Order: sequence, then structure tokens, then C-alpha cells
Amino acid sequence: MKISYHAKVRGQQRGIPIIGVELIKKYGRYEIAPGGATKVLLGKREANKVCQDCKKTIQSLDKLSGVSMIIKDDNIITIYK
Repeated sequence: MKISYHAKVRGQQRGIPIIGVELIKKYGRYEIAPGGATKVLLGKREANKVCQDCKKTIQSLDKLSGVSMIIKDDNIITIYK
């Protein structure tokens, strides 16, 4: 998805980093907006979901340190520590 110059400037002015835009796209609640557009809202419920997923990711990373995979022709052959 492309970001317009206007949206980029407004995001910078409002202190919204690109990673924030990605999180809103992924976790936000999609609603119909005027003119056939779509509004994406990251409310408290959606923000809590982001936090839960991030905590799970961090817990997983602790367990994944030192893990390797062998891949051939886009197939995972084995996984080991």
C-alpha cells in the first residue's frame, strides 16, 4: 500500500512513525468512510490485541534463540537447536 505525500507529512507532524501505520493497518478496525473510502481505527480493544501479540512474540523469541532451519526448494526440511 502506498502512502501519499500528504499522509506522510501529517504522520510526521503528529509523531506517528511508519511502524505505527503498519500496526494500524494490521490490527485496526475497518469501517466505511464517506466517498467510498475506508477508515481504519486503532481503538483500545485493538491496541490491547497488539500488546498481547507483542508479548507472545517476545516470549517466543526467548525460546527461539539458537534455533536453525534447513530449507530447500521453499520446503522446510528440518528444524533444530
